[in-house]
Amino acid sequence: MNLKLYLVDILSNDDLKELGEIDSRIEYVFNDANLEYGAGHNIAMRKSIANGVLYHLVLNLDVYFQAGVLGELFAYMQANQLDLLQTS
Repeated sequence: MNLKLYLVDILSNDDLKELGEIDSRIEYVFNDANLEYGAGHNIAMRKSIANGVLYHLVLNLDVYFQAGVLGELFAYMQANQLDLLQTS
């Protein structure tokens, strides 16, 4: 499973830029504007769609999962991909 984390920084400085250098799967996006919370998500979604990403997961910072849950969710999406596309 390929993973990509879009870290959209909506602070007034780029002090978090070093987080984008921790792992090649992290793409740091700096916006020199105090955007609303949803606007940051929209930036990440547009970037991932442009990169051909099939699935998107938008999370708040206070959301936690038990180990393995995201892998199970991904497996379900893969197994039911055609059914999900037909219902949308």
